[in-house]
Amino acid sequence: DGGWVVVPASQTMILPIDEEIQGSVVVSVPELGDGISLDDGSVHNLTIRLVDPATELTAGISIVRMLISPMFILETVEWQEEMLYHRQWDRTFTATIVNMGNRDVTADLAYEINKPGGVAASTEWAVQSDAPTTLNMPVGQNVSFQFTVSGLELSPDLDLTALLSIHITPQDSGVDGEGYLNSTLKMSRFFEASDFDLKPDETDGPMTVNIVYSHIPRGASNAVAYELELCDATRLFNFNSAGLEESLYPWAFTLVVDETTSVPLSLSPEDCGSGSAGNDSRIQLPLREAWDVSDPLQIIVDAPNRPNIITEDGWDMTFRLFHPTENNGYTVYDEATFTFQLDVFADPRVAEVWISEGTMEEGTDATVSARIRNDGTALALFFMVDLECSGSIINNNVDPIVQLGPNEEVVVKWEITSETIEWWKQSIDGTCIVTIDANMLSKNVEGNDRYVYKDEVYSWSPGQSSTFVAFIIFGLLSLVLGRLNGQNEKFRLFSVYSGLLALGFAFHLFNIIYWGPLVLGVSALWLWRKTWLSTDEFRLIHEDYQRARKGVSTLYADHFQALADSRRQLRIILALPVFGLLGVVLGIPPQLDTSQDNLLTLAAYVVIISVGVWILVRRADSMYGSIYGRLTDIEVKATRIERDLSDPARLLHELANDGINLDAIFDDINHGNELVMDEEVREDV
Repeated sequence: DGGWVVVPASQTMILPIDEEIQGSVVVSVPELGDGISLDDGSVHNLTIRLVDPATELTAGISIVRMLISPMFILETVEWQEEMLYHRQWDRTFTATIVNMGNRDVTADLAYEINKPGGVAASTEWAVQSDAPTTLNMPVGQNVSFQFTVSGLELSPDLDLTALLSIHITPQDSGVDGEGYLNSTLKMSRFFEASDFDLKPDETDGPMTVNIVYSHIPRGASNAVAYELELCDATRLFNFNSAGLEESLYPWAFTLVVDETTSVPLSLSPEDCGSGSAGNDSRIQLPLREAWDVSDPLQIIVDAPNRPNIITEDGWDMTFRLFHPTENNGYTVYDEATFTFQLDVFADPRVAEVWISEGTMEEGTDATVSARIRNDGTALALFFMVDLECSGSIINNNVDPIVQLGPNEEVVVKWEITSETIEWWKQSIDGTCIVTIDANMLSKNVEGNDRYVYKDEVYSWSPGQSSTFVAFIIFGLLSLVLGRLNGQNEKFRLFSVYSGLLALGFAFHLFNIIYWGPLVLGVSALWLWRKTWLSTDEFRLIHEDYQRARKGVSTLYADHFQALADSRRQLRIILALPVFGLLGVVLGIPPQLDTSQDNLLTLAAYVVIISVGVWILVRRADSMYGSIYGRLTDIEVKATRIERDLSDPARLLHELANDGINLDAIFDDINHGNELVMDEEVREDV
């Protein structure tokens, strides 16, 4: 079960009748982490099974419930295990710790400073009163805190030390576990309190840093003159890996000994070995009173000038401080390494993106330009600039930008080709995103490394003004021709063509969502309506055919052939305008996405319109035939009725021949008249 181990896993026992024997097993609980479930309050069951080896039957089972109790386990992420002091200095400790237990806890912090041995309390150091005394420590989260320890001894000896201990315990007594942070406090003549972060001003002038040292005596507190030697200087930036010439980025360090003496420091010092490189390498310092830190060493630092300032460039310089009488042939010394690093940053950002050449019209080429500016204070070295565009193909990649100085700009360009879009759409998203990949720049501000250029890939268009003028011209022409259709039926057909061309140009008027499909739908309805209105010729042919049925002379010799010819002509003539519409929509030459779905939808649109025209023509032909056929039948029957009514005797004879009993009909009429007369007599009485 997840790393739990039971030893032994099985054992053999001889159990006499009516007797008890003792047995035991050892359960090893896995450590927290690595997916092991030891949650607070979780239960793990230990099953003990008693089996008869002869029959392999289970004689008994016992289950032992093992409950996981809350635990507090301290893990240290950051902590200073040793802290060096000058006389009565304040040093700040920074601790980062993690609760690796199984319950969130609130922990108490207890500070102790003891003399060596850890028994007697030290009075030479003290924790300042603002140190935190409680911490909220969720499981698995880094928790940081700071506090300050002050040196109190007025005249400390160089060998003075103490042990700082922080006892961290959960406030809940039901939580097992505790933790400690320990650090040694020491007196030192020469040490680096912190790195020197160098910030060049706008003039790139030299900078001054102070290195504190003090004469902490052993015994008598006489003034002495120390000697200082530079034993090593290491460049922080690797110019070979960056492919840069180190000589173009010169540094200079000068030690100010006193008001009249300054010593240039060689950046290629001789190796000091286990002692000193010699008298010429050592620098004599002025007399120093015991514990005095008021007059630190001054080093003038002349860093590279702009634009040759590189992030993280600097030097690690190792010095040795020799006491005049305690150096034992310059083999005893205080050594410290000081880091001089430029506190600068390179911050390339995308300042602007624009279309410098061409337009984002479907199927055309354009040039996307981006202005890259370094807003930082250091040289930006070797970073990439990438472009991604929706609806366009990037035809080239720009070369990496090897160097970009502070406040310098560079313009990069990409050649793109806009993709063809679905034929019924006016535009698609053409957003372009320019991204700077500057992972090698440690202090780069990532928030300005990405620029979103909003645009769209537009369908082919003859131009906004030309489109509007063409829409007005063809629209008015369609209305005028529609008014003249009474003079000639061809005017109606020309009106159809003009109207569809006007709608084709209307497709390009507005870039509004669903505008394109709306125009295409209106175009289909317009064509179908005009198709219905153009079927008057069927009325004439059917009317002429009915005259032929009545024996009247006609215009057409073969009415059925005339109807077939008329249907075929109307279907062809009225189906062709859709291609003019598509020509205006797609452009010349057509900008068409050749994907299967796009071609199928285009073909479906043409087929639907053509089928609609075919159905309407057929429906009109059938309707006129039915109407005029019924009119002719009605007219024939009316003629017969009129003829029959003009000769009543003949009508009665035909009725009698049809088997109708006229006597019964007339008897009923006479009987009715008698009843009426009888009622009138009674009323008179």
